[in-house]
Amino acid sequence: MCVYGTWALASVLYGEVLDKNLLNATFFNAITGAEVQADYIIVFHYFFMRYFQISGVLLLMSVMSLMLGIFLGFHLYITARNMTTNEFFKWRSVKKWHKKERQKFQEALKAKKISTKSDIRASLARQVPDGDVGCTGLITDKSQKTGVLEDDDTIDPGEMPKNMYE
Repeated sequence: MCVYGTWALASVLYGEVLDKNLLNATFFNAITGAEVQADYIIVFHYFFMRYFQISGVLLLMSVMSLMLGIFLGFHLYITARNMTTNEFFKWRSVKKWHKKERQKFQEALKAKKISTKSDIRASLARQVPDGDVGCTGLITDKSQKTGVLEDDDTIDPGEMPKNMYE
């Protein structure tokens, strides 16, 4: 509807340009007293002064058409990938976390800074039988004091978790 409205209003205003031959007209600037040869900007200003409501609605409808088109395109993309909006943004967060942790682990391997806690991942995997992964790392029982990772611990994040719905 927005695209149709944009087309209809643009057709009305374009008809006005053709009827009055506005692109070949000469306009008078009341402030400076100078005569100005018409171009697209001058005609645009003329329409906003003479037909403010139509020009305003045309501008609003054209911007809304663009935004709704982008919105439709995004949802067609995620539909083609068989995802919901929530899944798309959650998996984007998981991928970002995994990439950051993988890079941190690789840098620690190169610098040989991996601490004696390098087997924390294995002990956590034993504590969390399903290997559940959240956006901040392995999910552990918060009540347990052993096996909880500190922020400065470096672990191998392993392979990127698979989306079980794909």
